[in-house]
Amino acid sequence: MNHGYTYSDPATAPTFTFYEPRQPPTIAQLEPAYGSLAGGAANAVTVRGANFAPTGRALACRFGEQVVTAEFVNVSVVRCVPPAIARPTTVPFSVAHDYEHGSPLPALRIDPDTGRAVGGVTSGASRGRALGWHPHTWGWHAADETGGEAADDTADVALGLGGDNQRSKLPALWAEPTTFTFYGEG
Repeated sequence: MNHGYTYSDPATAPTFTFYEPRQPPTIAQLEPAYGSLAGGAANAVTVRGANFAPTGRALACRFGEQVVTAEFVNVSVVRCVPPAIARPTTVPFSVAHDYEHGSPLPALRIDPDTGRAVGGVTSGASRGRALGWHPHTWGWHAADETGGEAADDTADVALGLGGDNQRSKLPALWAEPTTFTFYGEG
């Protein structure tokens, strides 16, 4: 079983990162968990956690409804540059290692009673299940551990071969959300 370690011999080999692609990353800490309304590189956020992967543009941070590409440092650290926003607010924050820019985002919000980020964390299929291609319906469907069709079809993701022959984007595996606060003059 992979535990998300990065191994390399810097003198002779490239770096290899082992991670679990069927599981979302986890967030342990944001440093800092707040930033200026101006956003930008001067306000970069270091995210500590697990199961991060060097997947290029697919490695993404979500500040509320805005998604930015993350910088991979290692399997337990990524950096994100917050976007500029108009007014002080606290937003849900999450990370994905498989985000396809432009794909739908799960609904997240700040619970007014607890101040915590809550909402759906998409996986495309329930944990413990895989996505499988079904040739007769032209779509991805959740499959159980044995490879058979899952009992419910709530995780189905239609790929649709419409007139433009573009497939729909699969939902990303987002980490359990936390919060990020933008401060300053609005």
